[in-house]
Amino acid sequence: MQNGNAIAMTQWVYSFGDGAAEGTRDMKNLLGGKGANLAEMSSIGLPVPPGFTITTEMCGWYYDHGGRIPIRLTNRFQRLFP
Repeated sequence: MQNGNAIAMTQWVYSFGDGAAEGTRDMKNLLGGKGANLAEMSSIGLPVPPGFTITTEMCGWYYDHGGRIPIRLTNRFQRLFP
């Protein structure tokens, strides 16, 4: 389990679309196959609607903490979808 400092520094959401992506195809363990492929397709200019991938680390954290969603993740969603 991560300590508080590691949690604060962990990126749990990677966005993609409009020809840009925060993730890459090499991040399959972190983003899952679909998330990594969507990031790659967006990066090479294929038409991909804007979206995001929640990491496998976040999924593990969610289950380890009884289904709680950390406030930091909620804040990120509010910035992505004002």
